[in-house]
Amino acid sequence: MRDIHCHILPGVDDGARDMAESLAMLEAAKRAGVTSIVCTPHCRRPYFDYEAMWESFRDLKAHAGGFPLTMGFEVNWDALMELGLDDWAPYLGIQGPSFCGDGAQTFLLELSSGAPRSQFGSYQETVWQLQGMGYDVVIAHPERYRAIQDDLSLAEDFRRAGCKLQASCDFVAGGRLGHEKRPARRLFERGMYDYIASDAHRVEHYELLAKAVARFGVGTDGAGDAEKAALDAGWTQELGAAGYRVPLARRAASAVPVVDFGFDDDDRDAQDGVGAEYSSTTQDKAAKAMGDFGVVAPKPKHFKR
Repeated sequence: MRDIHCHILPGVDDGARDMAESLAMLEAAKRAGVTSIVCTPHCRRPYFDYEAMWESFRDLKAHAGGFPLTMGFEVNWDALMELGLDDWAPYLGIQGPSFCGDGAQTFLLELSSGAPRSQFGSYQETVWQLQGMGYDVVIAHPERYRAIQDDLSLAEDFRRAGCKLQASCDFVAGGRLGHEKRPARRLFERGMYDYIASDAHRVEHYELLAKAVARFGVGTDGAGDAEKAALDAGWTQELGAAGYRVPLARRAASAVPVVDFGFDDDDRDAQDGVGAEYSSTTQDKAAKAMGDFGVVAPKPKHFKR
């Protein structure tokens, strides 16, 4: 199974602090049954350094012993607006073909946890723009957004617009902000999630992913008998995708236990819009970063300094 959202790259955001922790997370991911990982560092204040993140990816890939890693980003909407969607979106999708639709690539979009309902019209407009650029859009952890917690129809609107919804597995422990368990269960009950990902920042978060997978009873990634058994039981599974594809039925058949792993990474949503700078880069360096992995993307008009 593929984990489409994690913060395993060393030293670039609030995830792994160094290579040793990245490699420990990688081993924990393997124990949880993960067979490939999409690295999604934050594109948001105060972390985004495009060049440093690509360098960190190359460094981890060199130390990963051949474990399949793919580069992507968790792109915060406010950051994307500041950087410029037309200029930067071609550089911020998950590399390789889309795994969740007919688009050329997948785009992992993060909203602001405290955004009012009135902001969601602008979010929808951004989704349509990204889709017009050939992206399949995945909305990261909708269970964290207060407006969706109050009104699940906002999540339904994203699905009607063609988006996929991704739960972060820490909801079983109450979530990063402490209030995600109930809204996540309501979203499960309505069959609205498409993926569960680790959103791992620390080794123990992969323990939580393993518990979530065990609790929801999804088989391991692969074809044949395991896949057939999963499908026969009323589950769909993106082979090689996102932790796993969540069930279309049996969403919350049993109680989900509270598990406290003592997360020590702070919630950063409160820092949106506060004192950070995006690193400068050049078109040539960006093109080289992409070219190193056989990706061809249109050059932006400029990179915001």
